[in-house]
This record gives sequence, C-alpha cells and structure tokens, in this order.
Amino acid sequence: MPDNQMNHLVTSCTEPLEGATAVISGIELVQMLRKGQMKGANNNKSTFDQFISLAA
Repeated sequence: MPDNQMNHLVTSCTEPLEGATAVISGIELVQMLRKGQMKGANNNKSTFDQFISLAA
C-alpha cells in the first residue's frame, strides 16, 4: 500500500475516535457532576449549570 493511501486510512480512522473520546468524556463528566464528585462543586447548581460553567 502506498504511503499516501496509508496516511489517508490512518487519518480517516482517528477522526471518529477523537469525536467518540470527547463524547465519552462528556458523559463521564456529567455522571461525576451528578454524584457530586467534582472538587469545589457547587451543589446548589443543577448538573446542567455546573456543566456549562466548566465549558465556559
């Protein structure tokens, strides 16, 4: 297989993995917020509000 085809194959496989990694990380973060496992978490805020404050 020529190098350019190999590079295209590797690139086309890693992009979806990066997106999947971001989604799974977000899911894990929401679970941690719900359980109150974040240091300095403000328990008076909803899970959504805490998530948005971290993303900002």
